[in-house]
Amino acid sequence: MTKNKEEINSFKRVVINGVTDDPKAFKYFNWLDESSLFGGAHRGETKKISRDSLYMSLDSLSQPNVMEVIAFGDSLNYVHRVFVTPGDSILFKIENKKVRFIGKNASHYNFFIEMDSLGFKDPYYNGDINDYKKECKTIFIKQKEFYDQYLKKHSKCFEGF
Repeated sequence: MTKNKEEINSFKRVVINGVTDDPKAFKYFNWLDESSLFGGAHRGETKKISRDSLYMSLDSLSQPNVMEVIAFGDSLNYVHRVFVTPGDSILFKIENKKVRFIGKNASHYNFFIEMDSLGFKDPYYNGDINDYKKECKTIFIKQKEFYDQYLKKHSKCFEGF
């Protein structure tokens, strides 16, 4: 299947730079694209590691996407979702066993990290569909409240979406 000129021009590179105090995390660092049926490493990925620094680029991203970062460090595995937009330049630090995005649009990239820190657990089905439904609704309401407050606090970061 051949892509037309307009489709090719709509793809943009995402540049990712990071530093760490856990160098093993960069050796086993993966940026997963879950937009396909089976997910996996993003096609068109370039990664360079120099001691405590990582340079990475993701080519051919055509639309905003929630992606997953997975890194296996010395004593901790880092697993985080990140909302990525074509053309982004993303900066992050792994320091003291925590991942933090920094720089322009940091609050944009830290959204899932902050939401996940609240400890919302996936609902558990115990055989009663009504209990499961209540649990799903309770979690949804808590996540929605977090989202509303986060958006209010960081509204400038989300303009244009």
